[in-house]
Formats: sequence, structure tokens, C-alpha cells
Amino acid sequence: MCHYEDTIWSEPTESHVLDINTAATAGIITMGIGYAQLEELCAAVSIPCMSEKTYIDRRDTLVDDFLQTAMQSMKMAGEEENRLAIESNETINGIPYITVVVDGSWMKRSYGSVYDSSSGVGAIIGYRTGKVLFVGIRNKYCALCDMAEHRGLKARKHKCYKNFDHNASSTKMESDAIVEGFQSSLEMHGVIYKILIADGDSSVYNSIRHNAPYREMNVVVQKIECTNHLLRNLCKKLKAVARTTAPKTMHRKRDFVQLRKVVDNNILEIRKEVLRLATVRRRGTQAQHKKALELQKDILNIPSHIFGEHKRCRERGVYRDLCNNVNNYVPSLKHCGLFEKIDSVIRFLST
Repeated sequence: MCHYEDTIWSEPTESHVLDINTAATAGIITMGIGYAQLEELCAAVSIPCMSEKTYIDRRDTLVDDFLQTAMQSMKMAGEEENRLAIESNETINGIPYITVVVDGSWMKRSYGSVYDSSSGVGAIIGYRTGKVLFVGIRNKYCALCDMAEHRGLKARKHKCYKNFDHNASSTKMESDAIVEGFQSSLEMHGVIYKILIADGDSSVYNSIRHNAPYREMNVVVQKIECTNHLLRNLCKKLKAVARTTAPKTMHRKRDFVQLRKVVDNNILEIRKEVLRLATVRRRGTQAQHKKALELQKDILNIPSHIFGEHKRCRERGVYRDLCNNVNNYVPSLKHCGLFEKIDSVIRFLST
């Protein structure tokens, strides 16, 4: 009757607020699922779903936005690492150098034996800030390219993410991506990745040494083993010792089984003791190389300490009231050969 007309929007119209389709697509991407799962979810709650074409359009736009945001974030992290290195006077010919942590993964689990994933990623993280400095993605497969190849046709124009040789080993994905990050460190962040913290996989470090990204500055990248990986491998090897079968010459196999249980029950205690000793030595006032030497001696004494023989604990001076073991299993473990295996594992860790 008043002839009033207006338009009412069912969602916010501000430019900085995502529309419902874009927001739903962003959620689907971050969850790691796809359009089919979105359809199922919408059907379950009786909500009309966007078309697949709309989803693809929104996804392609978001991927570009995600990439741009990631690059900005990495650039800011690099600037922070650069500043901290300069403040600490850690420079080579005026160029700041930093310590980085690197690791990689595949989109398909290998279970320690089968490495045939079609996609992998390698990441470089600044040690001081804990922020991502570089991410490299490797893909061996593109559905459209593969379909066109099988049909003997030329693939239609599309955004192809295939950037790695299909016949190459998947294990090379990690090292290839990490090497790219080292080679682009000066261009991206203006810093040198001088010290590398990584797991025990030597292929990545060998690739970096082979490519020598800082050859012109006579800088050789140094590697430090990652503590988490060292301790994980320690526990893995000790568990293997705890599963050792009894020697055929041993008559009382029941005693051997009991000793294996003693080893198995103390694996975490050994791990905790390594971390405790490292913390104690780190707080000391000695020079760094002396701290490392003393820590090595402490670690070598761990098997005797944990299994009840405290002959050298007092001279180490880092145990105080922790030597309260009632039972001394060391003679028995030596008699059946288990102590030698444990000592070998600990010596490998101490080097």
C-alpha cells in the first residue's frame, strides 16, 4: 500500500566477507575432501548444493589466493629470520645466515617399504621463528594429461600441476623440493641456509652438497640430526633388541624372556634419561664443545644406570638421588648378550 520496494540479501554483501559458495569451497579444500563429499553433506542436511562448475571456478580462484597468501607469509617469515640473524651478527660477507629445519612427506603412506606416491612435498622452516620459509610440491600425475595420452590426443588447455617425471623415483621428490628451496634462499629472503636440521635420511643432504647452492660464497651447508628422529630411531632399535630371540645355546629361555621384558619396560626411561641429561648439560657454564663431550660420556653410562649398575654414576655428577634401582640386571643382560646390543645402540646415538 505504501509502494515501498527494497532488495534483501540472504548473505553479507561486504567485499571482505566470503559468499556462501566460496566459503563452502574454502572449507572443502582445507578439510582435504572434494565436491562429491560436499554433495553428500548438503543432501544429508537438505541444503541445495552448488553445481560442480561453480565449485571448480571457486576452487581455482581460492587456490590462487592461497598461493598468494602463502608467498606473503613466507616473505614475512624470511624478513624476520633475516633481521634476527643481523641482530646476532651472523653474517657471511654481509649476507645473514640462518639455521633451518627441513622435512618432507608423501600423499601415500610408504610403511617403510613402498615408495610410489604420485605426489610429495618438501618444507623449509626457520629454526628461530618456527615459521615456514619455503614449500615445494612435486606431482607425477595429471588426470587430464594422462587421459589424453592414453587416447592419443592432445590435452585441452588446463591448469596442469604435473611438475615431476612420472618415471622418476618418488623418494627423490623430497630432496628435489628441498634443493630448490636452498637454491632460491638468496632470491626469496636474502639469507643463506647455513645449518640444516633434518632426519637421518642422507639423500637430502647429499643432494644439497652435490648442488652446492652457495658455491660462489664458499659456504658448505652443515647438517645437524633432528632430536626427535634420533630418539625415535633409538626407541625403534631398542624395541628390536627387546624382540631378540634366545640363543640356541641358552638353556633357561624363560630367564631370557624376562630380561627382554625388562629391556622393553625401560625403553621410555632410556629416552627420558637422554633428554634429562641433555637439559642438565645445556644449563652448564662450560664451553660448548666441553658440554658435548660430557654429554657423550653421560649417554654412554645410561645403560648401566638404567639397569641398576651405578659404578660410574657418582663420577658423572648428574644423577644425584636417581640411583635407587634395587635390582642390578647388568650382569644377567651381559651374560645373555642383550647388554652388548643395547650398548651398541647407545653408542650410535652418542656419536
